[in-house]
Amino acid sequence: MRVGGDNGGHIVMMTGIDDGPPRRYSFHDPWDGKTLVFTDKQISSNNIDIAGWKKMTHIYKPSVA
Repeated sequence: MRVGGDNGGHIVMMTGIDDGPPRRYSFHDPWDGKTLVFTDKQISSNNIDIAGWKKMTHIYKPSVA
């Protein structure tokens, strides 16, 4: 997944999902080695903080190719 904005961004990996409630997603940030957890509501309202970025901008799905 990419977090960022118009002036740059940062790639993180989703490492887990907890169905909750509330549903929570775990992300590993390779930059600082931290794993962070955010709810659906935090993600949809851009209320996250991953390496200073607040907005989830892209989702990249793995492929077999």
